[in-house]
Amino acid sequence: AIFIINRNRTFLGQSVPRRTRDVVRTLEADEMVLTVQDVKSVLVGPQSARFKAEIHFNPQLLSDKYLAAHNNLREVHKTCRAVETE
Repeated sequence: AIFIINRNRTFLGQSVPRRTRDVVRTLEADEMVLTVQDVKSVLVGPQSARFKAEIHFNPQLLSDKYLAAHNNLREVHKTCRAVETE
């Protein structure tokens, strides 16, 4: 058991390139995602890792989906008009 613990300890803190590439590919395949930048990942345990990235979303698609899901285009338009008149 001590041998396994010591052997695996050397992997802690190292990057996780294969899994990181898979996660980035999955994110980039989503139509909502424009870019994935500043990607970082690190092993924090034998079966766990941390992943961090800056994700830039497609604002047009995001707003279209929001409006479609909430069915509140009239309310949004009314709010925008109120801002223009202030």
